[in-house]
Amino acid sequence: MKRYRFSIILTLALIGLSFIALPIIGIIFGTPLASIKTAFFDREIINSIVLTITAGILSTAIGLLIGIPLAYLIVFKNFKGKKFIESIIDIPVMIPHTAAGIALLTIFGTRGYLGKFFSIFGVRFVGTMAGIVIGMM
Repeated sequence: MKRYRFSIILTLALIGLSFIALPIIGIIFGTPLASIKTAFFDREIINSIVLTITAGILSTAIGLLIGIPLAYLIVFKNFKGKKFIESIIDIPVMIPHTAAGIALLTIFGTRGYLGKFFSIFGVRFVGTMAGIVIGMM
């Protein structure tokens, strides 16, 4: 019975893996090498990759600077509002990414509450590094 269960799990895992691997393999072998080479040396693509990596590093650093002390407080300290903070931390897991993106754009956009407030000081979020970092967090 265990062997039968293992073979079912293995089959389902291979089917699931094929949904990820086959499109990637199709792109790699279906695209001419000259097109891939052109894409890798295109200045806009290089700038996009650098922007994404930089924003990812900044977002990770900010997340660590906020997350580690917050995790320490939640685990080792008892304080009023602890359950509320735990609930707030769980929200990004429950909200779909599209809805979160629309919410962030509504809040930080040029017509959003925080977008209007920060525009007084010349800070913009849409299409900037700050907006990308906030979106990644």
